[in-house]
Amino acid sequence: MKKTFYTAVVILFAVSVFSGCSVKQEPKKKETTKQQTKISEVSKAQKIQIISLKEQKTVADIKDKDEIRALLEDLKIDQWETVKSVPEGAEAVYRCDLYQAGTQKLDQKKPGSVKKMGSLTFYEDGPYVSMKILSFRLNFKIPVDAVQILKKL
Repeated sequence: MKKTFYTAVVILFAVSVFSGCSVKQEPKKKETTKQQTKISEVSKAQKIQIISLKEQKTVADIKDKDEIRALLEDLKIDQWETVKSVPEGAEAVYRCDLYQAGTQKLDQKKPGSVKKMGSLTFYEDGPYVSMKILSFRLNFKIPVDAVQILKKL
């Protein structure tokens, strides 16, 4: 009887220790998930307007879902690495404004208007991009060939 009791106590102790260890690792998973969620917001765009900041003019206005999906695949968003900041002196060359249709409410007969949900700013001096969605701002190092895609548009 005592052996069973002591065995149960040891098992309960071991379970509580191991469950405590897994709780400590959970915040890292949550942080990664938050970043992935913010990046996935880009794929919800229903219109992308690409603006050349040097020439101050719109280079492309993409509204087709297939074209948007193709552009996002070409930019290789899944390979972007988070960095603390863009290097000082980096010159912004392109800005992609992301638009999404507003929520249609029950009393509305027409769909909601398209609203700007964020932007991506690409830099010339290195493969960097700043993403601003709502009040969140993230900086990324991106594949070198991803920047070349915007130059081709």
